[in-house]
Amino acid sequence: MKNTTGIVIGIIVIILVIAGVWAYQKNGTNNELDTNGSTGKSGGNLYVSVTDATADIQNVNDIDLSVKKVEIHSKEEGWVTISSKEKVYALLALKASGRVELYAKKTGLEAGTYDKVRITLGNSVVHTKTKGDVKAVIPGSQVVINTRLKINNGADSHFKIDFMADKSLHATSDGKFVFAPVVQVESRSNAQINVGSDDMVQVSGGTVDTNTTIGVDLSGSSRVNYQLQTDSSLKINSETNSQTTFILQGKNFTADTSIDQENQLDKNGSVDANLDSIINLTY
Repeated sequence: MKNTTGIVIGIIVIILVIAGVWAYQKNGTNNELDTNGSTGKSGGNLYVSVTDATADIQNVNDIDLSVKKVEIHSKEEGWVTISSKEKVYALLALKASGRVELYAKKTGLEAGTYDKVRITLGNSVVHTKTKGDVKAVIPGSQVVINTRLKINNGADSHFKIDFMADKSLHATSDGKFVFAPVVQVESRSNAQINVGSDDMVQVSGGTVDTNTTIGVDLSGSSRVNYQLQTDSSLKINSETNSQTTFILQGKNFTADTSIDQENQLDKNGSVDANLDSIINLTY
């Protein structure tokens, strides 16, 4: 009888232990999931990468471009710096190798939708085939993109910056260069991201939240679907520490690098509050 009672008690104890473990795991799972099905871990991760899918440029071996800072913006958080570490990219070499290279990774970002990305550029040097290395002038030195950059708790997001060098580089009438960036960007949320030991980024899955193109004009302003159109009249008229004046078709344009660009303009020169060029694709 005693043996039977012991067996029964043992079975009851085992059942209670199993039930407790199951309840704990279920409760833990519920706590880790938010209403969107994302894990409830504090903050999300953002990977920012750089590439160049440009066409070959006549008489140019390569273009070195410095990226000094990348920031993201939301109404709730204001401007948040992803990284202010300067990195130099050989754009045509990126294109030749098909590389998408990591600029920075930021962990623990506040979850939400960020509406702007600001890229601050440094120097640009053109390696020519006949004239050696020539420093290019960059109007304004910042690119501002209106975007839908989604950061989800416990998930990875990716922001790809594709510098279209063949559309960005312009020769002046006196043999100098102007690099007015034309950038195609893509943001992707809930992605699978792998970074190799050589900083090469591979991205798959997730949802594409933004896919748009931005160009910088001679006043340093960022414009939607814009590409600077020049001719043989383009000239760099004057340069100071922060201001550069250009002449194109008899008109003067002044870019001031001491001013942080806050807004993006549409092709008509007004502040673009819409995201008409954004698409939503699920892979």
